[in-house]
Amino acid sequence: MSQLAFSFENAYKFLVSLMDGGELTRADPPQPKFRFVIGE
Repeated sequence: MSQLAFSFENAYKFLVSLMDGGELTRADPPQPKFRFVIGE
């Protein structure tokens, strides 16, 4: 269970780092639904 949560955190941080790096440019801040997209 905690391993899954850890994976979600890593994936989310990775997505945020990509957005911060300019690869994914969005006006909106990261939304919770991104976690679902990563999890699917």
